[in-house]
Amino acid sequence: MFVVPGDTNTDKEVWTRKRVAILRSLIEHYPYNEWIVPSLQELWFWMYDQQRLFLRVKDSFGAAELLPSGLYRAEGNDSKYESFDREYEEMSAREAEMAETFLATHPNSQGAAWAYYSLLGNLETKLFQSVDDDFFTAVALREEILLTLTKRQEYRSRNSFKFEHESVKELIEHFDEFDVDAAMAAVDSFRNEEHTEQIGYLEQVRRLFPDNKSLEEKYWNLQSLEKPFSLAFKDLLSGETIDTRDFRGRVVLIDIWATWCQPCLQGIRFLKNFRDSHKDLGLEIVGLACDRDYHEEESRSNDFEVGDFRRSSTAEERVRECAVQHRIDWPVLVDEKFRDQWAITSIPRMFVVDRQGKLCWIAQDNSVFEFVRDLLKK
Repeated sequence: MFVVPGDTNTDKEVWTRKRVAILRSLIEHYPYNEWIVPSLQELWFWMYDQQRLFLRVKDSFGAAELLPSGLYRAEGNDSKYESFDREYEEMSAREAEMAETFLATHPNSQGAAWAYYSLLGNLETKLFQSVDDDFFTAVALREEILLTLTKRQEYRSRNSFKFEHESVKELIEHFDEFDVDAAMAAVDSFRNEEHTEQIGYLEQVRRLFPDNKSLEEKYWNLQSLEKPFSLAFKDLLSGETIDTRDFRGRVVLIDIWATWCQPCLQGIRFLKNFRDSHKDLGLEIVGLACDRDYHEEESRSNDFEVGDFRRSSTAEERVRECAVQHRIDWPVLVDEKFRDQWAITSIPRMFVVDRQGKLCWIAQDNSVFEFVRDLLKK
């Protein structure tokens, strides 16, 4: 976190504007300096932190004076301001414009790593906003993300930079990791009925990142849709042997959760109500906990309250205790490897198995419940 010197808002505004003017000048005149990446990063930190100020004030390095505008916010940006969303969108557009200009003029600079990162972030945000409202815009944005990723990979293959400073190297590695995140967001933006198109898109992405484990697991994940899916296990609560193949003719909602996941625990009551109101239509729920066992020493050092229950030494003890406390009344199993096998990066996550025993939906938002309602009507 950067600290702004000065006692008053006026002092802080003048210092910040001078700092930004210097950064702009460095970026303009020394685009191939090894510190270009952190300079770009810091510039946009200040401009996003004070976006109301920098959307209205344009300072140039060497200006005779910097007259205070009164637009400086001591607390930085805050969503309580009515114009926050509009200002953020305007700043994002300006950032994307700067990134495009930088790539056009300095395509082989280390700063291009930041520019691609910036463009992909902007595209991912637009995709997230449009996916539910504008199908054709979402399609165009996916293609633009794929094109940007392709250019990004070409840039990486052309340039092999040496880093004297570890902090710069770590920053660029962070940008590199974001490439796959943006690709994964584009893959996840397809609608359920676009399964074939989604796999085709992912195949193109895989060619850009041939050694990425997450993408390979995601591909396997998608290939598993519309194929038979089953779980056979001993119910942690009743001790009965459960096989989801015995639920043929019913719709099975598999809730992927963990005792340390507060959103998972907070959603249990809703799941109960949803199950109770749809049980007569043929709905079953299975809970799959991703908790892992702890070694004895680790267990002692981590013996603290998580929610309202105490962390135990084994995953099964911990899950059973949590399930009893939250009055879970559907079959529960523990499988700590399931998340890795299915490339699940966040929970809660829902798997839906149709009446024929085929996996037909994987989701992490409330869209799954509308999908299940429609499925139960069939």
